[in-house]
Amino acid sequence: MSDAKEYRSPPSARVLWGYYGSLLVPVFAVFTALVSGALLIGLTGGDWLAAYIGLWEGSFGSLTGLGNTIVRSTPYIICGLAVAVGFKGGLFNVGAEGQLYMGAVFTIVVATIVKLPPIIHVPLALAAGAVGGALWGGLPGFLKARTGAHEVITTIMLNYVA
Repeated sequence: MSDAKEYRSPPSARVLWGYYGSLLVPVFAVFTALVSGALLIGLTGGDWLAAYIGLWEGSFGSLTGLGNTIVRSTPYIICGLAVAVGFKGGLFNVGAEGQLYMGAVFTIVVATIVKLPPIIHVPLALAAGAVGGALWGGLPGFLKARTGAHEVITTIMLNYVA
């Protein structure tokens, strides 16, 4: 063993960009969206600053606005997480919207038809929604496994059907 210190080269630009890029890309995307929106609002003769102030105050300016923002964004967040799970598995599940709709249909059907105590009724309706979404999402999986159909095309078409 030698007593010489091991030389380490400085991190490469690719490593640094990978680390900081994961932070900068979403920030840049939001900034670009805000600037594009301001340009469009300005070109149509509107006051872009008043529009953004109204957007912010309507979404986060009161407890009611914050509650409405959370209630309305939750299904989209869950759909985004569902798509992320598919992407991790190497599948492009563009059909999360249709699966959400079919899950909602199954939930509503069970919730309105079945008459049970609430302790059983609510979990049963939620389970029916999960089964409905899973069955709707299983159709493209079955078609891909059986016929080799492309999952992006089939999920987009099933979104329209749902």
